[in-house]
Amino acid sequence: MKLFSTIIKHPNAVWLILFMVLLTHLPFMNEPPRSIHVWRQSITVAMSRNLYEEGMNPLKPKVDCRYDTDGITGSHFLAYEFSLACLYQVFGFHEFIHRWWSLSLYMLLLVGFYSLILGLTANLSFAFAGSWMLAFSPELFYYGINALPDILALTAGVWSLVFFMHWHHSPKTIKLLLFFAFITVSGLTKLQYICFGVPVATFCIIQVVAKKYSLSLLLKLIVLGILSVTICTSWYVYATYLVNKSGLRVIGIILYLEDSWRHGIHVIKQNLLSDLPELLLGFSSFILFVLGSYHFIKSKPKHPWLIPFISMLVVLLFYYGAALRQMAIHQYYLLPFFPLLFLVATYGFSFVHKRNAMIAMVLLTLAPLLACIRIIPARWSKGKEGILQTFYQPEKRQQLTQLIPPNARIITGPDLSNCINFYFTHTKGFGYRLPGELFKSVWGGELMIDNYVGRGATYILITDKNELNQPQLNRYIDTVVFENEEVWLAKLRE
Repeated sequence: MKLFSTIIKHPNAVWLILFMVLLTHLPFMNEPPRSIHVWRQSITVAMSRNLYEEGMNPLKPKVDCRYDTDGITGSHFLAYEFSLACLYQVFGFHEFIHRWWSLSLYMLLLVGFYSLILGLTANLSFAFAGSWMLAFSPELFYYGINALPDILALTAGVWSLVFFMHWHHSPKTIKLLLFFAFITVSGLTKLQYICFGVPVATFCIIQVVAKKYSLSLLLKLIVLGILSVTICTSWYVYATYLVNKSGLRVIGIILYLEDSWRHGIHVIKQNLLSDLPELLLGFSSFILFVLGSYHFIKSKPKHPWLIPFISMLVVLLFYYGAALRQMAIHQYYLLPFFPLLFLVATYGFSFVHKRNAMIAMVLLTLAPLLACIRIIPARWSKGKEGILQTFYQPEKRQQLTQLIPPNARIITGPDLSNCINFYFTHTKGFGYRLPGELFKSVWGGELMIDNYVGRGATYILITDKNELNQPQLNRYIDTVVFENEEVWLAKLRE
């Protein structure tokens, strides 16, 4: 513990955090999309692959569940997907690439948060502690190597704050432009991350009131702020237009408000009592967060960035209320809160460290252990893949996919996500979500399967063998091409 206490004060101690993150994730870097929210991972990698294979135009997001269209539809801005596709252009398509790209962003996030705390406190130990705790948040420990655009958005958001703070202390235009670029990319990637501009706006107003910023400088900052918000909101207006034009609603770009107050209260309880200590912070960091909150309320500290971060919290709480319906199962929607949560946990570390350095060090040391215990058995162990073994095992997947002609439009389901089956079979076409849905009447009494066949479907891939009991199915089948205990593939009659 004494050695650890000495190490965290070293200016290069952040490298220890990065090494530990790399070491604990190495065994899982060759995994395909899998486990919790595998659909989100699958659709992200699929859209990246579509850019790589069909044209590097991020203004035309393409999905696999495209029916008889070209697949272009509205989504968040493809900053993550486009950068991943650029890597595919260099190295070719390999599933491990998205994990290394996400890990790189994860590490950049940790360096950014280290720099942010160092800028706020000028204390190397506090910077190390905050970045270390963030690194081993169980939620981030899992998603940090997954194909999740939110990782890029969070990283860009944190670095935007770092660049602004650097500009404030040393006003150079390049730093201000970097702030503008990073906050804009963050908001484009996921609109909720535009809230990282709120503390900056509040800080600037305070500086003007205190006559530390001139009105002309404030005007320049306002113009940049309006430009950033306009770019971000314009993209989502355009994305909504693409969705309405194509009718492809595979990717959610709007928030659905919670319509049941009982369920809303249940979600809030779950987030506060279960998700916060267990997944978002981790139990050891949660102890420091509670102590930090207590000490903050009791001591009422003063800091030039206190009110700006409180204003950010207020905006995030409005966002939380608007997105409450998603918070029940999409805990990664809470990632925008992470900088504030771990700043408070860092404050708790400073409080404990002054009184008993040994306890503070023990709590830090426990963070990676608890993250591994919480995540590895539940999400990365054998049997927790969250996908069919036919999709997970490369040999079986290759055996299946090579039987489907490259340009064939297939029908596949039941797949609630309308993306997992398409991604793992490297196909495009017509999806259905629920068992039996394929033989229900839609669009003026026509069966869904008739509609799909009439629009060009030539193969059918079924991933629930109970679907084979549908008596109407046989009249559509030409030849059964592949069958095992999980998957059934057939060529449709013309």
